[in-house]
Amino acid sequence: MNQPVAHTIDSLFEAVQTLPINDQYALYNRMGDGLHGGPNSDMDDRPLSPEWTAEIDRRLAAADAGLTTYYSLEEVLAEARPGFPGRSDRDSQASEDADK
Repeated sequence: MNQPVAHTIDSLFEAVQTLPINDQYALYNRMGDGLHGGPNSDMDDRPLSPEWTAEIDRRLAAADAGLTTYYSLEEVLAEARPGFPGRSDRDSQASEDADK
C-alpha cells in the first residue's frame, strides 16, 4: 500500500537533515537545477528563442565593433552603493574613510 505523499516528504526531509551540511547543499542545488534549469538539468537542451538569439548576436556584434562600454566591479559598486536602500550613514562614512 502506498504511503501518503506528506508522510513520504516528511520522512525524506528528516533523512536529509541527517546528512552533512555540504551534502544537504549539494542536494538542494541539484533539486533547484532540476526544477528551474541549471547546469545539471534537461532544460539545457532547449534551444534559445529567436529573440534571445538575435539579442546575443546584437551584443556580440557591438562588442566586436568596439561599441560596448565595460565597467569594472569597483566602478559599478561605487555608483550603486550611495543610493542603495538600507545603507546607513555609518556604512557610508566607513566607505569614505576606506577611499582615503
